[in-house]
Amino acid sequence: MDASLHQRARGLQQGWPLELALPNDAQLRAPTLAEQWRLWWRVSRALLETLAGTVAVWIERHRQRRDLAALEPYLLRDLGLTREQALYEASKPFWREGLTWQQALCEARRPFWLE
Repeated sequence: MDASLHQRARGLQQGWPLELALPNDAQLRAPTLAEQWRLWWRVSRALLETLAGTVAVWIERHRQRRDLAALEPYLLRDLGLTREQALYEASKPFWREGLTWQQALCEARRPFWLE
């Protein structure tokens, strides 16, 4: 049973014989075409999944901002936001992140009757 490269390097530090610490020919060979294809497929799939997730976030962000801009004043007061804050948030491009709910809460600490 072959030890992994990490175990071999640690073994060399601990005084193992050199032939046990060095990688063998199977570990030094170039990957086959099938292995390269599998690696390329995994990387491509991960990239596409990341891209799809990003686009889904952008679509949801656009929908939420459109809905926020259309809220009635009494609903904005329930959320603790002024009309200006809501329009400012809604005017941001879909790729730009907005305030977190904690940041929005801190900014909107003013009671609505003082507006």
